[in-house]
Amino acid sequence: MPSNWTRLEFAELIVLCCGAGLLVVGAVWLTVRRRWSDVLRLPELPRNDVEPIDLLIALAAMWLLPSIFGILLGEPTSGNTTTQPTTAPAVASSTTAVAVSVAQILTVLILLLIGRARTQGKLANWGLGFRRVGTRVLQAAVAYVAVWPLCTIALHLTVLGIELVWPDYEPVEHNTIKTLLSGEADRLTILLTVAGATLMAPLVEEMFFRGLFLPLIAKAVRSRWAAVLLSGVAFGVFHTPLYHAIPALAVFGILLGYLYVRTGSLTLVIFVHSIFNGKTLLWLALGATP
Repeated sequence: MPSNWTRLEFAELIVLCCGAGLLVVGAVWLTVRRRWSDVLRLPELPRNDVEPIDLLIALAAMWLLPSIFGILLGEPTSGNTTTQPTTAPAVASSTTAVAVSVAQILTVLILLLIGRARTQGKLANWGLGFRRVGTRVLQAAVAYVAVWPLCTIALHLTVLGIELVWPDYEPVEHNTIKTLLSGEADRLTILLTVAGATLMAPLVEEMFFRGLFLPLIAKAVRSRWAAVLLSGVAFGVFHTPLYHAIPALAVFGILLGYLYVRTGSLTLVIFVHSIFNGKTLLWLALGATP
């Protein structure tokens, strides 16, 4: 049953309780201080001149490079450079993992070149700065703990709805999880898969969705809130066919967009995304069920 896929482990319950506590304390503080209007007011986005062609170039890199390198290495793959689940065999081979990893690195470089070109040669204007890394990591950890209860609620409500209208629905497991739990992957494949999920995918997805897609939508509709919401929904839909997880991932994407606009820091949202992915892998390493 789908509910088995949302079973909570004890450690996760602790994280959820901490997150719920943070949300309650934050809500009380904002109410007492009458600061809700400040929370809902979004500042100007970091300046960049992103164009639609930039999205097309980025998407081409994300979707085509894994296939190209797979062919060059003798094992064609329909992959992309993120952890999106429809793009690789159920259990990746070492050749596939290498092809995807090389494609991820090149895609990151392409995105960095686009960002540099659209911010007058200064990636710091795009939000990629490393002067306050320690602070950003701490902020990312707090943000993750705070948003996790909202993602969990969205996940469980979605699964409940699916069970009501589609009792025989079998959730699709992520290819990263399948590979790590298969017992068939060698050490190189495991290493590259973990690095891809916790480092490369957050870099690619955040530079694309928050660094390029969100500013372009904001410029098109002239609304920063609309851009945050639409980019978050697009982020969730991007992870099809994990249908039961799309609303939860959309909630997560909306938070990432909000954090990016509020802080102007791509570095921060990359860290949050990395923690989000890394938590799942850590749970598996500790023996949790998927």
